[in-house]
Amino acid sequence: MEQNKCIAQPKEGIVLNRMYAGEYLSSNLGHEVINMYRADNDNFYLYLNSHGNFAKSHKGKIGYMLLVKYHSEGIVEVVGAATGLTDVFDPETDTREKEMWEILESQQKYIENENITFGTENILDIFDGSDYQNVFITFKAEMVWRRKSNQRLFIHFNTSEDSNCGTKVYINKKQAKTSLKQYIYKETDKDDYTTLMQNVFSTLPKNEKTKSDTWEVVSKVDKENIVNHLVHKASLFDICQIQYNESSFSNALAYFMQQDAYKKLWTTFFAQLYDGKDYIGTKLDAHFRVVREEEATGKAIYSKDKPIGGRIDLCIRDNTTLIMIENKIKSDINTIDSDKKNDNGQINQLNRYWNYAKWLTEENNDEDNKDRNKTLKAYILAPDYNIPKIDNKNWRIIKYSDLYSFLQTCKSIFENDINFMAFFEALKRHTFSNINDILYYEMQEKFFNRIKDLNKKYKIQSNLKS
Repeated sequence: MEQNKCIAQPKEGIVLNRMYAGEYLSSNLGHEVINMYRADNDNFYLYLNSHGNFAKSHKGKIGYMLLVKYHSEGIVEVVGAATGLTDVFDPETDTREKEMWEILESQQKYIENENITFGTENILDIFDGSDYQNVFITFKAEMVWRRKSNQRLFIHFNTSEDSNCGTKVYINKKQAKTSLKQYIYKETDKDDYTTLMQNVFSTLPKNEKTKSDTWEVVSKVDKENIVNHLVHKASLFDICQIQYNESSFSNALAYFMQQDAYKKLWTTFFAQLYDGKDYIGTKLDAHFRVVREEEATGKAIYSKDKPIGGRIDLCIRDNTTLIMIENKIKSDINTIDSDKKNDNGQINQLNRYWNYAKWLTEENNDEDNKDRNKTLKAYILAPDYNIPKIDNKNWRIIKYSDLYSFLQTCKSIFENDINFMAFFEALKRHTFSNINDILYYEMQEKFFNRIKDLNKKYKIQSNLKS
């Protein structure tokens, strides 16, 4: 059997292909990026995670694919759907008796025969240098559809959790714990198969000319967009791999808040704060001061009813206002042993910090206490994908997207400051509502940059030859 030909057999099986997951994506371009783009030859090709392969038991049986990403425990979001799948990868070659180069050779022949390019660049060149180079394409599809961003669709696996938004489809099957692919067959998963066919695949347009409010056909890589694509420059946040380090972001905030050139920028930010419903901002004068990791102790007395302690990420003061900011990226609200012993139950760090600040502004009668009678404000700065649940109404949430959006409107003030720009660009990854959206964004960035680099490389080579 020729390895470079698709296997044409009747296929009814469904595979759920979970994308944008795993440590591999931190340093490599994920092969699944091709799933969301049409090739230059007008055909659709799919990569099945995590290595592009599948077991012999599924050979010639998979006709449908759902492109999904993790949303929460037991829930995935559908970002695309593919129909009319034919096998490109042949599991018969994936044996210990066969050398890996035979699989690669089969893939290379197929790619050459099909002339598979994206943005005019060969798929082999695009993924050159990435790991797992033996399989580039798993399936060829008749059609691949993208779910429209304002019409979110979620699959719930035998779970009581709620996605809280979008259309929900419930199946009885339990979610795979480790594997990024999950198969559903009519014979063995009759109810779940029927549910997905009726509630997902039957909603797909009949053809790409059919109008749909929920689906759109995936498009080709726009060469013009690639050429004009703004290349993300690696900053110290990227180089030092501190993109998710709370202390690093808190240090950066403190540093830039203390720069005289940016004082007005920050007073404007705090003055315009809304949480979507209420005004939560406050006025600061331009002479405010910032303290990093202020100890919530001082002369305040620990008591069972009003415990204190810990270090506050940022304390901002002017003559009339005291602002506390807790920066939370991937962590939750912390507790200490003494908190757990409290009769009232949940006394966490937010309560301790609030007790300390209230003591400063209302109870501390020392002559050197300059915080007496100040307006007290408390904020939690959190990424959109990790908004903490809090039971203390004194604390209000500032989302990273709020900060990023504000700074974006004021970019002209700091765009010549490479350090501030690095900080600003590092904020973006924390503006997504789901952590997997970050991986998708970064994968797309790598994909576009790779195509752009290849265009530049071949343009230079062409100029040299001429």
